[in-house]
Amino acid sequence: MNPKRFILICILGSAALATGCAVHAQPLTSLPLCTYERVSPFARTDKRILIAPFEDARGSDYSRTSVDKHIPVLNLFHSSEQFHYPESAGMLRTRDHNREVVTVGALGTAMPSLLADTMRRMQFTDHAVAGGVLDSQPQDFDYVLSGKLTSTRFHAGQSPIIHLLVGLLGVPYEIASYDLEYEVTLFDTRNPYVPVFQRAYVFKDRRAVGVYYNHEWAYPMFVRGLERTLPQVVGDVAAVLANARVDMGAPATTTLANVR
Repeated sequence: MNPKRFILICILGSAALATGCAVHAQPLTSLPLCTYERVSPFARTDKRILIAPFEDARGSDYSRTSVDKHIPVLNLFHSSEQFHYPESAGMLRTRDHNREVVTVGALGTAMPSLLADTMRRMQFTDHAVAGGVLDSQPQDFDYVLSGKLTSTRFHAGQSPIIHLLVGLLGVPYEIASYDLEYEVTLFDTRNPYVPVFQRAYVFKDRRAVGVYYNHEWAYPMFVRGLERTLPQVVGDVAAVLANARVDMGAPATTTLANVR
């Protein structure tokens, strides 16, 4: 081998070993979400909307394991775990441009930014602001939207013995499920004590995990839950404001147009 080439290979190898394997952090507020729906041009609004941080009502349980997970021999057949705060457990891992990325942050405080960005992507309004009610003056806005986060529960049940005996045949050895639930309330700042709209949004997903598929199941289910429910919130808010214009004498309109 050419000595110069050998030296170059050694230098590059040493650099790789020194660098190690880096895991990059991705803030929840910049989570890339795909939105395919658009609000009808007639339902767009110039109303100013303040989106407050969501109350975190997910409870005191951070995680939980089944009893059989701690019983020798029995745990070879079945065990399960639950995670109630996935964004704080390092579960939301994916690969982006050949690098490993983990999503970090608190979902309750990230929801206003994600919702405001969805409103812009759906062309509903450019006047939605993510921020706290105490940080902003509610009287400077036409509406205040608040929320309560009640569930982001992941449940994973697995069978190591199935993995060992028939996993290579493609038989799933783990079943993962995800439950997302939150509540949204909209107030008119002219009458802030009576909500003009309130609704709970629920998303459920379930995936089988095998040797050849769905290894990184937490991140896609987490993202899919937001991609499914946030456009629903925007569509409902658009309908409420459109109906308010109807009550004031403006013509009724269709709120959403599917552009897929």
